[in-house]
Amino acid sequence: MDEVFELLEEMDKKGIKATSLTYNTVVNGLCKSGRTRKADEISRNYFGDNFTFSTLLHGYMKEKDERGVIDSKRRLEQCGITLDLVTVNVLIKALFSVGMVDDACSLFEQMPERGLTADSITYCTMVDGYCKLGMADRALQIFIEYKRNPVL
Repeated sequence: MDEVFELLEEMDKKGIKATSLTYNTVVNGLCKSGRTRKADEISRNYFGDNFTFSTLLHGYMKEKDERGVIDSKRRLEQCGITLDLVTVNVLIKALFSVGMVDDACSLFEQMPERGLTADSITYCTMVDGYCKLGMADRALQIFIEYKRNPVL
């Protein structure tokens, strides 16, 4: 990672502008190496996108960093990005992982208003989240809904 930062510094000195893709690659590498806080710090220096926030949320979940998940959710809401299905699925999983069941459920219910259709991953994430919290009755309701609705 030191070489990556040296390369970014060299690019800056030569007037080569790093793109979101460049920064997202760095953020992804840092999160995968367990340095999500550093990735978050870097992500604040450019306009992040769905990939940026999905990656940060994954990193914070892996590190069991509740504060990081909550802060990433807040930043995501503040920056006004139109969420895609992948980001919604990751966010639902992250919210369950920190016990924010009402927020996860609300996001799931708001999907149609956001122009998104829940897929099999969304339903499995909801069922898994409820089961892990001992809410088998809610998990069963979601599973029944999943079986009724044709999804991807």
